[in-house]
Amino acid sequence: MTETRKAPIEERERTVERLKNMGHETGCVTRFTILFNSFISRDRDYGIGEKVTFVEIATLQSICTEPGVTPTGLARKWKKTKGAISHLLKSLEEKKLICRRQSDDNLKTQYLYATELGQQVIDRFEKIDIDETPFIFEELHSKYSDEEIMSFYRVMNTYSEILSEAL
Repeated sequence: MTETRKAPIEERERTVERLKNMGHETGCVTRFTILFNSFISRDRDYGIGEKVTFVEIATLQSICTEPGVTPTGLARKWKKTKGAISHLLKSLEEKKLICRRQSDDNLKTQYLYATELGQQVIDRFEKIDIDETPFIFEELHSKYSDEEIMSFYRVMNTYSEILSEAL
């Protein structure tokens, strides 16, 4: 995945063989990624009359849990360009979900805060998440054991760490 780790050819061949034996499907992760991206890109109304994407929710949630975070801090956290974060923040501002405050020490530094409406959206999102997560878990549990589901979560966390290091 990263350019710093180059496995010897023999190790790489063993890994390829292990993947085949495990039933590795070339398009499995790609298909999941595309479908999940479509899922998180959907707009949803969280009771404010404005539609908000999951990416906007994740950004707003970061601002709520870390009041005063800077745009640069968000860009680092989410591995996004400053331009991409700027676009997200503009959308959140237009929806009146966040506000910016300039630093007294440095006029270029801006701190981000959720507005009261922004906090209401996060509260509503968390309530919906609590209502919907059991449904997803029940669907998974109809096919997999608790241990298999927990293993999936561990793998996804590790996969996220690997991707984060690679970006």
